[in-house]
Amino acid sequence: VSRGQSSARSLNPSTAESPTAAAAAAATSRVIVEDAATAAAAGASRTSLDGGTSSSVSSGTHVYVADPRNENILVGIRDGVTDHFDLIWRPQARVSVLDSGFMLGDGVWEGIRLHKGVLPFAEPHVKRLYEAAKALDMDIGVTPKQLLQMIYTTVDANGMATASGVHIRVMVSRGLKSTPYQNPKVTVGKPTIVVLPEWKEAASGPKVNGIRLFTVHVRRGSPDVQDPGWNSLSKLNCISACIQVGQGFVVLQTSVH
Repeated sequence: VSRGQSSARSLNPSTAESPTAAAAAAATSRVIVEDAATAAAAGASRTSLDGGTSSSVSSGTHVYVADPRNENILVGIRDGVTDHFDLIWRPQARVSVLDSGFMLGDGVWEGIRLHKGVLPFAEPHVKRLYEAAKALDMDIGVTPKQLLQMIYTTVDANGMATASGVHIRVMVSRGLKSTPYQNPKVTVGKPTIVVLPEWKEAASGPKVNGIRLFTVHVRRGSPDVQDPGWNSLSKLNCISACIQVGQGFVVLQTSVH
């Protein structure tokens, strides 16, 4: 989806009554940073940890080049209770301990690449996100066009307007819970939306050295257990497979494509 073709940077005037739409359009003026000096020091102290974590993933198609710019990116968050979309400095970006995604893995996500400032294949990615949300009886609370505006607003605020080598994780949880309980009826407000962009160039290692595959005993469930066609926030089966592989073999490769 090109910016010019879809007018992705401009919200439809017909949605002006939506607080989320208005907030998304003005999000660049709603950058939230609390105690920047303290958070900057904390962010700097984590640089080596992040670098160590990424460098420890030394094989597989998910290997990427660590980039220190990711320490200071702005994360787009739509609060489902206030219906505000804000840009929040990464060290301070957070959700409630009562958020459905944190407590239950109740939500969906998509990973989208940015190439020369444009989101290639954005339509099928967004379509799959909305289809998975619908299957979970979750009304995201914004139109696909508004969601794309939130994504472009976030990448633009991070100086990525013409960039490539950017990966964006879009996460949607069912939202805030009034109490720890899985029933959707105790959800308060709309879903929580998080747009997390990162500078993430693919490392050259797999092209040079190739990759190795290992078959684990863990399997994705059938559709009557948990539909593998959903990009669900609940990734325990994949995590279990990663653990088995990581205990002496190679890095797991998983894909829903």
